[in-house]
Amino acid sequence: MQHFRIPSVLLRAVFILGVSVSLVLSSVGPASALTYSSSGGKLIVPTADTCPTVTDAPRAVEVWLNTTDSETRGWWDPKNNDPWDFSIKMGQLVCGAAPNASIRVGMYFVRSIGTATRKESDPDAIFDALVYLHTKKNANVEMVLENFQHTGVDRERIMTKWSQIGTVRFCRNGCLNYNKESVYYAIEHEKYITISDTNYPGETSGVHPMLISSSGNLARSQIRNYWQEAVAVYDDKELNRQFVLRHDALWSCGATSSPKAEGCKTKTTAIAAAALKSEHKIWYDPIQRHATDSGRGTFVSFSPQKYSVTNFYITEFNRTDCTVDKRVRVAMFKLTGTRALDMAKALSALVKRGCQVEVLLSSDGGSHVVDKAALKILKAAKITTRCSMIAMHTKLVMIGPMVGDDGIVMAGSVNMSLAAMRRNDEHVLTFDTRRADGAYKEDLRRAYAQYAAGFDELNRNNEAC
Repeated sequence: MQHFRIPSVLLRAVFILGVSVSLVLSSVGPASALTYSSSGGKLIVPTADTCPTVTDAPRAVEVWLNTTDSETRGWWDPKNNDPWDFSIKMGQLVCGAAPNASIRVGMYFVRSIGTATRKESDPDAIFDALVYLHTKKNANVEMVLENFQHTGVDRERIMTKWSQIGTVRFCRNGCLNYNKESVYYAIEHEKYITISDTNYPGETSGVHPMLISSSGNLARSQIRNYWQEAVAVYDDKELNRQFVLRHDALWSCGATSSPKAEGCKTKTTAIAAAALKSEHKIWYDPIQRHATDSGRGTFVSFSPQKYSVTNFYITEFNRTDCTVDKRVRVAMFKLTGTRALDMAKALSALVKRGCQVEVLLSSDGGSHVVDKAALKILKAAKITTRCSMIAMHTKLVMIGPMVGDDGIVMAGSVNMSLAAMRRNDEHVLTFDTRRADGAYKEDLRRAYAQYAAGFDELNRNNEAC
């Protein structure tokens, strides 16, 4: 098959006309460690009456992107309402929740109403799984959203629908920022699902939590119009505990009705439990990176963070030994503001130390996505900098050797911007194969290879920024 490079202008024109486009991405890479329930070669979609899950207990980490969907289905197909595999996998993992499990969801926004001709079938694969768990397994579901994205009739519909399965709260101007919007603007930008206990086939006895983290929100537009990645972290009890503390802090600052005041002006019990501190009227996490269960090589960082500290991306760049970890890859939706300049300078310093640096940015969205000043620094350092052909929503950093699967992956919800680092409610997961032991090391090596294959797929069709 001949491969064609399609200009982004043409792609955007095709989008406007509503025509399906399929890019040849030649998906290659390590196989998934999980087997999802399928029938006739297609994954089975969760419904309110049936909740298929994976066929065996997951390994420590599982990674997937929506590039395979785009190959099969084509981008922006308005007539196809079947959910993409990207969301079905998430739904099937949610279906593995144990009876009476507590499920906590944090999202910037959800879209699960749709129309007769344009159904929101992708988020409904997760919503219907939650309906099943709530009605059949007595699961307790909580979801916190950003008020900014849910107003008027849309908000009422979301409340009506999601209130069937649990409680929904909204934060205004972020949950942990209690400034007026005119002083410091922020958003609750999280994208996670935590499950307190699971019941996957083949599990050992005891409690086995699950965390699902994604670059994308629960919306058809996000999953079908942007390149996205997701990761499931299984049976990491400390990681789950950190996200529970995080969620409860956000939850304590939200309200079921539209909040009249921004954030928590006083320290709540949940904010105290998460050991958050206040600076500039923003509750921040004083610990830059939390270690999780012993031997897993997994860490989590939360924003907001203190203004005076070096952010977690640049901290990792500064400690990189380019004689060992020579290859650095960055795939980022947004590179803006002073933090974009800081990142560009840190990447330039890596080049001077002998690293090979590749940067892939989103070409969609114009100047508010990529700062020209940051691009100028990257190009001056002769860093390979390209823009994706399709709008890219990933937030991915990889640091490792030129050959092999030992290295560091950072993924989550955080763009490289001042707001994301210092004001928004966000998280970044770090997976470090060299800090993992035994079977965990092998699981992280496989995940590293999956992320690397995903980066190569994203980077295969690109253009000059």
